[in-house]
Amino acid sequence: MSKIIFFFLLLFCSCSTVEFIPNSNYSPEFKKYKKKDWSEVEVIFDKPQKPVEILGTIVIRNFNGDLNSKNYQNTLKKELFKNKMDGVWIHSGKITEVEPFVFQTQNQDGLTLAYYKANKEIGKIIGIPYRYK
Repeated sequence: MSKIIFFFLLLFCSCSTVEFIPNSNYSPEFKKYKKKDWSEVEVIFDKPQKPVEILGTIVIRNFNGDLNSKNYQNTLKKELFKNKMDGVWIHSGKITEVEPFVFQTQNQDGLTLAYYKANKEIGKIIGIPYRYK
């Protein structure tokens, strides 16, 4: 029962995930890292002006169907700071339709008691994490 309630909370609450896909040469150890706090990490929407080393790809999925950057920005900055990255260049974003969710309960005779169907959209944002050279 608790798993069902948890699933519904995830489904109806505004939640997002941040996934980091590293390049093959990525290393979390970086002795020249100069950021003192996670709030110093940059989230930019244009190409970086200084020379950078690209570390992989970041995929942010927002299950609210929203592409608003305010919702995920602090979580993203904390993840980048933890992995010793200087920032992320938000490259693209789109809203994707997913299969509808159907929830149905039945009584002992097999008759439907409750039925719910929800169409969902997922906002998918792709970013490029970097370190300054």
